[in-house]
Amino acid sequence: MRSVIRAALAMAAAAPLVPAASADPLAPGAASCLACHGPGGGLPDLAALPPQAIEAALAAYRDGTRQGTVMPRLAKGFSADESRAIAESLGRTGAAGR
Repeated sequence: MRSVIRAALAMAAAAPLVPAASADPLAPGAASCLACHGPGGGLPDLAALPPQAIEAALAAYRDGTRQGTVMPRLAKGFSADESRAIAESLGRTGAAGR
């Protein structure tokens, strides 16, 4: 019985983060943003921002017009289309904002 419980817990821990109010999975790459930018993460909660603001911030980090320590490196790992999908997933009108 313990092995069944352990297996269930392992599967639950490995599942992608999906906001409770939405059955839609987050865009690839978006779940990792919630570790720092989700409720209680210590940094601005992306669900409070419009997707356009998130997308613009990612573009500015990517092209170097916005400074940061970690975000410029992270943003460079996403294309403009991927950044848009992430922004729409996490922004006020996206899955995290529902």
